Amino acid sequence: MSTLISVILPVYNREAFVGDAIQSILNQTYQNFELIVIDDGSTDSTLEVVKSFNDHRIKILRNKSNTGVSASRNSGIKEAKGEFVAFMDSDDISAPERLWKQLRLLQQKPEIEICGSWLQFLNSDKIIKHQEEHDDVFTQLLLNCSLSLGAVMYNRIFRDLLLDERLQFGEDYELWSRVGWKSRFYNIQEPLLFYRTHQDQISGRNKQEQLSLDAEIRLSLYKKLGYCQESFPDEVIKKIILFREFFDLKEFRIFLDWLRVLEKINLKKKIFPHAQLEKVLMTIKQDLLFNIFFSNSDFGIDKRWRVKALRLLDKEDLLKILELKFRQYIKIYSR
Repeated sequence: MSTLISVILPVYNREAFVGDAIQSILNQTYQNFELIVIDDGSTDSTLEVVKSFNDHRIKILRNKSNTGVSASRNSGIKEAKGEFVAFMDSDDISAPERLWKQLRLLQQKPEIEICGSWLQFLNSDKIIKHQEEHDDVFTQLLLNCSLSLGAVMYNRIFRDLLLDERLQFGEDYELWSRVGWKSRFYNIQEPLLFYRTHQDQISGRNKQEQLSLDAEIRLSLYKKLGYCQESFPDEVIKKIILFREFFDLKEFRIFLDWLRVLEKINLKKKIFPHAQLEKVLMTIKQDLLFNIFFSNSDFGIDKRWRVKALRLLDKEDLLKILELKFRQYIKIYSR
């Protein structure tokens, strides 16, 4: 018998979209799956839509009250019987060959435990292109979430990927930052999930809170390097990473020193793949310099502040500013 895949689909008040999500799983070219739908106390007709599908592979769990997406997903995982588990969100659509391509990858490369893919926005040419190999995907977590949970399949022989039930958003980022130290990631380099955007998404409703949580997760990863937190206080690092409030020149200097220290420590300890870490730190500095010198910040970074900040930069940083300015001109005049 072919390998059983358990597809976990939590849903809450998605009567308009959940039917499309379920149908995309039923339309898969790989057919040996169970689809576990967890209705998280919906108050609309979501449950009726789910029950309208007459397929024995669909299993419905119902929460008496709204427990949250993380708890619902965990309930589905605990109920799953498959050797492999795939995640699915109730407002997205899986490509027809998604399950087959991810299963084949995980079977052909047993060293890979967690397989994601690119995402394509529904009814759009826009694609989110996550990096492919583990070292790149894992180190990219220092910048952003580099796997999309709704597009992931994993081999549960190694473990079950249980989420932090205290989190209602950012739970995927927290999960990857936790398991990436002992698991190997891979992203198939094509879109296998079509991502729907709409006003009622959790991430959209909690944008500022999610940005703050993302900064906390990133900071927890940087702390794995073991730098002196007294010399580089959390409040300074987070303030500049988020770039939402004024930071003085002393704090700016601390942040620049922090980037240099991270590189030196990693070169010695090899906590992260060093070539990838260098790229990440360069991206952080490049984005920071661009925001400071070429954006219209509204929290006190004025011309006088910028002139003083130039004195804190080394020759390489100054050349980077000129490069950024040149790129800005090219972008403007090529429109």
